[in-house]
Amino acid sequence: MNKPFFSVIIPTFNRADKLNICIKSVLAQTFASFEIVIIDNGSTDNTEKMILIEFNDSRIRYFWQ
Repeated sequence: MNKPFFSVIIPTFNRADKLNICIKSVLAQTFASFEIVIIDNGSTDNTEKMILIEFNDSRIRYFWQ
């Protein structure tokens, strides 16, 4: 991945159902030089698994804390 022009930061906690919609919205933009940084504050609803299954995009970076 080239250096992104900007980052979209998405904080989340147990919102896998809504996060899916949010990520799709960002990926639908016509400008492609960005990264999505998802900061998960300890979700227990399989958020990480949903991201790995639904999205195969190198612009998505996921951090669980």
